[in-house]
Amino acid sequence: VQQVEKTLPVMNRDQFIAFTRYDHDLSYIRSGGSLSDPLSSRPSGMSYPESWLHPETLPDVNWQKEVFQMVPIQSYQLSASGGGEIGNFLLSGSYMKQEGILKYTDYQRGTFRLNTTINVGQHLKLGMNIAPSFSTSHNPDDNGYASVEHFAANVPPIVALNSNTEEWGYTPSALSYTNPLEKLKETKQIG
Repeated sequence: VQQVEKTLPVMNRDQFIAFTRYDHDLSYIRSGGSLSDPLSSRPSGMSYPESWLHPETLPDVNWQKEVFQMVPIQSYQLSASGGGEIGNFLLSGSYMKQEGILKYTDYQRGTFRLNTTINVGQHLKLGMNIAPSFSTSHNPDDNGYASVEHFAANVPPIVALNSNTEEWGYTPSALSYTNPLEKLKETKQIG
């Protein structure tokens, strides 16, 4: 079984809203505003949605828990060999299937090998080796700031599982974040 060793500590919904509200409120007070002013009268960088006044109505998603999974690895090998006065052979094959620790990712590999030796004469041997293999994978190609792992650690917990997609629309306070789970699903469909 394979699993992610460690995830990054992230804020839950209540911590995220408290931190962001504090930051926006402090900025507004420093600019000369008052906390008694309605949210709608504040500049956009110092405001927040009315729903943040009632966080219990919002989702609380730990995106790392949503994209990572514990998965099995399957591996099989088979070989046969033999020989005699005419020559000898070795035949082997293997298959490995590994589901990814990121949902909707995987890797498969198959190999085959045939080694033969024929004794043509007392001092002459002919041999042949064939070793084809194949592999397929469904893995996101991006790294760094565009990676699924980056988004899973940075998407605010108030973004619902079916949000931040073209189909379901975007959470107003998290427009710049792509839904990491949907990104992984797209990887599987394209691959």
